[in-house]
Amino acid sequence: MALVALIEAIGHVQDQPTQIKLRRAAYLHAIIEAILAERVDALPEIYSVAK
Repeated sequence: MALVALIEAIGHVQDQPTQIKLRRAAYLHAIIEAILAERVDALPEIYSVAK
């Protein structure tokens, strides 16, 4: 649920620094969710959000 809200918020935010923060939050949320579910195969791919 929280992940969906983060992803939806990314589409509505116009300033790039806030979008980057939301993308990072979504990425961390996906990692934590996969770990809690003990599903290593569900871990997100590593990618650069911003330098």
